[in-house]
This record gives sequence, C-alpha cells and structure tokens, in this order.
Amino acid sequence: MVDINDCLSILDGRLKQLTTFIVQLKYIGDSSSISRNMDEVHNLKYFSLTCYEYIDNYDDVIVPLLRRMTHLEKLTLYLRVLNRSSFINGTHLHNEILVHMPQLHTFIFYISTENDINESVHRISNDDIQQTFTHTRYARTGCMTEAGCEWMKNYLRKYANIARKYDVGLVLENASWRANPDWMKKIGYSDQDVVNVNRKSIELLYDIRNEYETENCPIVFNASIGPRGDGYNPTTIMSIEEAQAYHATQIGIISQTNADMITGVTLNYPEEAIGIAKAAKAVNIPAVISFTVEVDGKLSGGQTLKEAIELVDKVTQNSPVYYMINCAHPSNFEHVLIPGEAWIERIHSVKGNASKKSHAELDGSKELDSGNPIEFAESTRALLYKLKNLNVFGGCCGTDYRHIEEICKNEIESKFSTTND
Repeated sequence: MVDINDCLSILDGRLKQLTTFIVQLKYIGDSSSISRNMDEVHNLKYFSLTCYEYIDNYDDVIVPLLRRMTHLEKLTLYLRVLNRSSFINGTHLHNEILVHMPQLHTFIFYISTENDINESVHRISNDDIQQTFTHTRYARTGCMTEAGCEWMKNYLRKYANIARKYDVGLVLENASWRANPDWMKKIGYSDQDVVNVNRKSIELLYDIRNEYETENCPIVFNASIGPRGDGYNPTTIMSIEEAQAYHATQIGIISQTNADMITGVTLNYPEEAIGIAKAAKAVNIPAVISFTVEVDGKLSGGQTLKEAIELVDKVTQNSPVYYMINCAHPSNFEHVLIPGEAWIERIHSVKGNASKKSHAELDGSKELDSGNPIEFAESTRALLYKLKNLNVFGGCCGTDYRHIEEICKNEIESKFSTTND
C-alpha cells in the first residue's frame, strides 16, 4: 500500500470477514478530505501497521483507526511520530488505545516520538512504559528502553570484570541469536525491526569495550547467528543455497556495524553451516562455525563432527576462521575427539552446557540445570589434552559468570580467552 487511504478503503465495510490485516505503508498521507466508514471492525483479530516515513497526523488518523478495532487479540505497530505536543508514553497507549481493546493479549510496538526539546515538552522517564503496563493488566511487558539496555550492559560487565581480573581477552557477544527474519516474524516484528534490533545489539557493546579494554584484556565484538529452525532438532533441512540466501539478510546487517566477526551458533547440519560461511565471506566479515552435538557426540542428523567440519572446509575452501562446539556438556563429545587429526586442529573454542543431560531431556525440563561450576570448569579444561588449539572458552545453557570464573581460576594460562554466553 502507498498511504493510509488504501488501508481505510479496505476497512470501509466491504471485507467484513477480514480477520488478519498486515499493512506496510510508505507514508500516512492526508485522509481528512475523504469520507470513510468509521464503524467498528468486529472480526479483525490481528492488525499490524508499519509506516516507514515520519507521520505528523498520528492523533487524527492512527488513534481513531485503532479505536475501531475493538475485538483485536494481537496488535503490532511500527511508527515514527513527528511534531506532537508530547511524547507517546505508556499512559497514552493505555488510555487512548489499549483500553478500547478488551480482548488484546499481545501488543508489540516500536513507537518513536521526535520533537524539538524545550521546556514545554513533557519528558518521559526510561521506565515509563514498563511501569505503566505493570500497574495495569498488561503483566508481561518487554521494552527496548534505555533501562533494558543498561540491564544487558550490567550482565555483560560481570564477564568483563572476570576478563580484567585474570588478564585474558574477551569475545563479547551480542544478543542476536534469534534476531533473524523467521524468528522475529513469529512474534510480530517487521523487516525493519530485524535491522534495528541487530544494529542496536552491537551498539550497546560499545560502552563495555570503552570501560574494560586494556592491553592485557582485548575485546572482540562477535555477532551470534542462530539456526533458522530448532537448535536441537531441525524439522526442515535447507540446501546450501537456501541457507546462504536466508542468513545473508542478518549477516548483511551485521556487516554494516562495528562487529568484528560473526558466529553461526548451535548449528546441527552442515548445509546450514556452509550457507552461513558463504554469506559471511560475501560481505567480508570473519565467520566462526559452531556445531552442537547429542550425547553420542554426533550431530542430530547422525553426522560426526569430523564429517561436518571436513565437509564445510571442503566446500568453502576453509572459509571459517575456526570451529567451535557449543550447547553440549564436554563429557558428551570428549570421546569423539581424536588428537592429531587435521579436523581437530580447526577447533579453537568450546561453549559447553552446564548440564550433562541430552537435548531432549533439557527441552522437556521445567527447571534450569546449572550443574556444578567447578566440575564444569574441570571438564572444560580436560579438553586441552585433545584440543591443542583450544583458546576461547565459554558457557552455554545453564552457565553464568560463576562457571566462567571457575575456568579462569582453574589455571587456564593468560594466553587463552574467555567468552560470554
């Protein structure tokens, strides 16, 4: 659609049985001169509105439109509002829009209000939206606010403090494992949100590097690229070409940030790994490939680590800078590591699970299994006897800063690096 008039035309009563309406507009435009049916839209259950240009008639056009949707169950808004007398805050959203939607259970939004700052403009606090929704019936609320970003930075600071304490490098990883198109679409985010989230996830790492990086504690920015499907049990296997085309979107966005590298994490079949490596090479960003394995040390499809690594290297001409094993306890794969073989020399990193349980057991578990940090560190360190090039250590499911500090305490020499999950 081009502007709001196209949207209003569809909602003028001719399509009364419409239940889902997803709208992407170049601009809102002026609808004041056009008479439209403003009756309630009773059957509409899901409405998504994205406008790529700034809008200056939000109160005159958007609010009346949304108030017609009294039976909505899910709402997604991506709007950039200009020249409004006050910022759009949680109180406004509740009183002017959400209170008219008693059946609404999911509201996903990115709403930016941009004004010239002066004393007449009410300035909202960082937690305004969060507090407003908490004090009303919207109990589960997630917002990308400054407060939320600061929480993430404080989480990362725990790992940065450990790296500084033990004089080791830090591979600082962003939170983009599920920031790919399919997974973000599942929760109502737009294509533009995919861009914004991936960029923001790298930007919030800047402060950590500025605060903690030293000559003895170099910090590398890594962007996490998760699998398209389930990390434990893929239901659809992509071809190499399909995987490259799919992951090129997220990797392309990351390549335009200050990320130093990307890592394809929790991969469970070689074709997807090859696609990620090829997509990264196409935009000249270094790539690490990380496979996950079952308790028998094999990928979920039955391939051995040896077969997977050798195939990726063969097809990509050794494109990955190194390989990693993640999301499995060291005891699940230690027995398949054969010292001296060429493929073993390509493994430089391990980010193990705290638990020794299988993926199926973890998937069905109702409680987080954090294992034993000391035992975890000892199991990780034992891998050095077989993985001579192992120099980047970290943790995956169930681990936290305690597990990482135990690895550092466990006489890991300063030439090795730690990494956050």
